[in-house]
Amino acid sequence: MRLDKYLKDARIVKRRTVAKILCDAGKVRVDGKVAKAGLELRGGEWVEVEYAGKRIRVLVGPPGGPPYLSREEERISGGGLPPHAERGDSLFSFGEEDAPSSR
Repeated sequence: MRLDKYLKDARIVKRRTVAKILCDAGKVRVDGKVAKAGLELRGGEWVEVEYAGKRIRVLVGPPGGPPYLSREEERISGGGLPPHAERGDSLFSFGEEDAPSSR
């Protein structure tokens, strides 16, 4: 099965096009090597995906069996969010008036 189809069928990503974008960006590794979307999986490979601030690592199951035999998930520090979002602060102070414009 193709890698991009596997990522969708195993419900790691919602759409196959998203899987292809992640592969093209180098965010998907198979057995430690950056992989292309068209790579054929046979079962027994470790697939690692960095997506949405998480690193997901799965052991691909055999053809006709469960999609994965093992799944590990961890948060990536930072996750690509700006510092105020990680702290839970708002970007803008609500209730404050904007400065009057100078015309």
